[in-house]
Amino acid sequence: ITYNGAFCTTFFFSSDGGGTENSENVFTSPLAYCRGVVDPYEDIIPASSNSRKSWSVQYTSADLLAKVNSKGYSLTDIASVTPVYSNTNNVISLTFTDSTGKSAAFSKSSCYSFSCGTLGLNSIHYTITQNNGTYVFNGSGWGHNVGMSQWGAYSMANNYNYNCRQIIGFYFTGVSISLGVTNQ
Repeated sequence: ITYNGAFCTTFFFSSDGGGTENSENVFTSPLAYCRGVVDPYEDIIPASSNSRKSWSVQYTSADLLAKVNSKGYSLTDIASVTPVYSNTNNVISLTFTDSTGKSAAFSKSSCYSFSCGTLGLNSIHYTITQNNGTYVFNGSGWGHNVGMSQWGAYSMANNYNYNCRQIIGFYFTGVSISLGVTNQ
């Protein structure tokens, strides 16, 4: 797989939950061929096959505060959590604010690291609700969401009859596929 004649670094993961993500919103470098796409193909896969199709993680306010402060912040409580979503509905920024107005912010790669590492969420494709001091992270997908979804590719091939060129072209923007050249 090449982009403008150069080999691509192709990323893959298990399941995107509905949308892949731009590389710079998860890792640090923008790659022109790793642009987020809305992915409708996984939806047909039953949860009995894709165990991460839907998931939920809960934290008490105190537990969430401890997670945020473990990253070097000193908030006194959690008064609000504000996510920012990409155009493919992935969380690419989180801001936690306490009752004094002090905040802790995580964006792009630090948001991915905080979400999937510190909070232990399966992906960055989630919503947040708060109810009586409990924060609920409801999400879908499993992995970093950059590049090709394995469940999406499986569904494209088995349920929609797409071939490998069509699948790769869907997940990687503006790429070419070649057979390569051998030296003789």
